[in-house]
Amino acid sequence: MTPEERQNALQSTARMCNNEIKTTLAALPANTNKDSITRPIILRHYEKLKPLGYKLAWLLFAIGVLNGQFKWNR
Repeated sequence: MTPEERQNALQSTARMCNNEIKTTLAALPANTNKDSITRPIILRHYEKLKPLGYKLAWLLFAIGVLNGQFKWNR
């Protein structure tokens, strides 16, 4: 797998995870513990990236980039 394909897999998984988190949180009351909801979702999506050699931090970083929290300088 080329580096570009690995990066595309990371970004695609982060996008799917981010969408699932947002839709799940939108359906819940505001005072719900977000960590107990988002953690299983993130870990489930991370299982797809584990065979590619990515660490959990990379998935979290990619989600942060999607949400505008971080900037990805390539």
